[in-house]
Amino acid sequence: MAFVPTNFYRAAFGTSIATLYTVLDGKKAEVHSFFFKNTNDTKVKIYVYLVPNGGSVAVGNAIFYEDEIEAGESLYLSHWFALATAGDTIQGYADASGVSCHIDGAVI
Repeated sequence: MAFVPTNFYRAAFGTSIATLYTVLDGKKAEVHSFFFKNTNDTKVKIYVYLVPNGGSVAVGNAIFYEDEIEAGESLYLSHWFALATAGDTIQGYADASGVSCHIDGAVI
């Protein structure tokens, strides 16, 4: 079983819900860190969900829900989350543009 460090998502965060990563068939994934940078001159709220295969976005599977990032500030979370089933997804968005997002981990 190979442990492959992976950048799951590195891009600007959208303002509507989007799938950022989907676990591939025959694989599992571990999310190790989330990093967000707010480049706006006002605070923004972010929303990130770990959605099980066949599930939907809901408060019950939120990792970040209405978490605020002040203008020009960053938010970092280093914690391991397992995505154990093919089709599990990371989904998210911000309430304004100008937020960069980096999600790193490993595929197993």
